[in-house]
Amino acid sequence: MTLISTIREAFQRHALAAPGDAVLVAVSGGADSTALLRALHEMRAELEIELAAAHLNHKLRGAESDGDEAYCAELAAELGVEFIAEEHDVAARARLAGGNLEETAREIRYAFLERAADKLGAARIAVAHTADDQAETVLLRLLRGAGRTGLGGMRPMRGRIIRPLLGATREEVLAFLRERGIAHREDSSNRDENFARVLLRRRIAPLLRELNPSFARTLAAAADHIAEEDDFLRELAGGVLADIGLDSTAEDTAALDAEAFASLHPALQRLVLRRLLARELGSLRGIEAATVEAMRRCALGVGPGVDLADSVFLRDGGELLLRPHEEDAPAQPPAFQHEVEPGGYLRVNEVDKSFRLRNIEVSNGLEIEALSGPRRALLDAGAVGEVLKVRNRLPGDRYRPLGAPGRQKLQDLFVNAKLPRRRRDEAVVFMAGDRICWVSGLRVGEEFKVTPSTTRILIIEEVDDG
Repeated sequence: MTLISTIREAFQRHALAAPGDAVLVAVSGGADSTALLRALHEMRAELEIELAAAHLNHKLRGAESDGDEAYCAELAAELGVEFIAEEHDVAARARLAGGNLEETAREIRYAFLERAADKLGAARIAVAHTADDQAETVLLRLLRGAGRTGLGGMRPMRGRIIRPLLGATREEVLAFLRERGIAHREDSSNRDENFARVLLRRRIAPLLRELNPSFARTLAAAADHIAEEDDFLRELAGGVLADIGLDSTAEDTAALDAEAFASLHPALQRLVLRRLLARELGSLRGIEAATVEAMRRCALGVGPGVDLADSVFLRDGGELLLRPHEEDAPAQPPAFQHEVEPGGYLRVNEVDKSFRLRNIEVSNGLEIEALSGPRRALLDAGAVGEVLKVRNRLPGDRYRPLGAPGRQKLQDLFVNAKLPRRRRDEAVVFMAGDRICWVSGLRVGEEFKVTPSTTRILIIEEVDDG
């Protein structure tokens, strides 16, 4: 297959972008990302996408890093695509945080790409990982003892991140560049065998190709199958978790039916516990297989409770509970209630938050999307009325978020939004009469959304003082 046909198949199979989407391409100047930007530029009419490019200068290789940035800027200019770049001293950040250089670079890079996509209005962020990168990732994770989820490797799409080249080998990328006479940058760090991935690429991969010349594509295909099976099993575990969940009297506590849990297959028990942790803690970062196994033993009554940073998992009679440590449970802020007219500035001292409220008239050409943001609500001012009530959240609060089929518990929405427990009590609830129209950090209420018949829009924006 050619690189173009591989990308076409990826977009069709995984619905990587919708017609009209803006796609931000992460460009390092290397062969893979250069080929990706060039190929997508050739295909932009076929795929019905708009393109932009972004480059992060890691400041790791002196003049060479600066040369990479200059090359990427020239490439974007040549293709006529919008370009954005930032510089970060990754090494200094890693030293300051006492972290791993590669991991620090990755965190900074993806945070930059998300900011750049927001600034440029991009719906997708395309990165240039190939089948060879996928094979290397799977092998490294296998050597580190990863489980099924880790062996699924990188996904074609995760959030806004898309990987159109996962089905292409590095040789196919280079062939594409040679056929078109396209130059690219060479990263000298790709020869530094102190990095595990470089050692694998330069020493071990050639030996594996002697055993199987298509080993990269073979491993990438295996990872793809594992990932699909993992998605299915996680969905299955999520359904089981919902079935055996119990209503807890403590709002920050998750409860499961111990007897129902014990009836599950051991493999499903582990999956359910992992789903519980991901839902309640926001991620599985730092959760090892031994921790999940200790929780399973506790759940079956053959092991003690398990400490999990600021939480504890324990068995209490017929219930399995995941809750904060008593000493770590956050102090709830004072209850508050204020009334405010839909205009001006609001300071909520109880939770140390400030908001700006303003009304605007709807006019032709008003770009609603440009007004939206993660800390900004757009509401139909006519539906809201002349006075808003602002209060803290209360047990049993429910409302219908934008696009939802019906009313939902605020607590469930916080969990789904992966809002840390410590921040849930800091949420500010905006009421129009006795109905919730917005909760800071969540979506606006369906009944208060902006529609074609809206004549005035109320914008509520959380702002930083000073």
